[in-house]
Amino acid sequence: MVILVHAHTYSTHSDSLDKENIESIKNGLEIIQHIKPYSYSFISDSTNKICYGFLAQQVERILPKTVTFRKETKLLDYNQITPFLVKGVQELQEKIEEQNTRIQEKQDEIEELKNIVHKLGTLTGLDLSVENIKPSAILYQNTPNPFKENTVITYNLPKTFNTASIMVFDMTGELLKTYPIETENELTIEGKEFKPGMYIYSLIVNDIEVDTKKMILQK
Repeated sequence: MVILVHAHTYSTHSDSLDKENIESIKNGLEIIQHIKPYSYSFISDSTNKICYGFLAQQVERILPKTVTFRKETKLLDYNQITPFLVKGVQELQEKIEEQNTRIQEKQDEIEELKNIVHKLGTLTGLDLSVENIKPSAILYQNTPNPFKENTVITYNLPKTFNTASIMVFDMTGELLKTYPIETENELTIEGKEFKPGMYIYSLIVNDIEVDTKKMILQK
């Protein structure tokens, strides 16, 4: 006769009054980025049931104190990984909030620039509105994308304009480089100018953002 046992709850001793040397976990996101989840089946299981989890040997290189031995077999304490997962999520949320703040700051700067352009247009009698510029100013996707060595950004400029440039930002919205452009319709960017990753580039004409696209630089 087979007896099935079900656990409705599972509690671990965690009273702070029974603990000492209490310190906050740091670099949780960095740690969990190095822990690799896998699917697998156990050699001893004839049903070849697929399971999901971690490999003790791989986790041991990152969190050695989570791994113990029993009869020459490595055992992994999954409960010890949970705090790093929670810390990683918290750190990721902080990064998201920081990026949202920077994006809002950039949007506020753009609105301020729009107001300045409008005032300049009023003083000079020129139509510097976005509606006047965008029909003749076009930004195209860079090719190749992704790229390793070089990539080419093509664009069209209006017949008359005061200033034009292509600005490259990282994913946090920080301006990395500005390329002033004149009458040519393409710009070549060399991969060695930046680190591998994803970037945003914008076409700016008369201080107005015409369009924005993403490009990926591979290792």
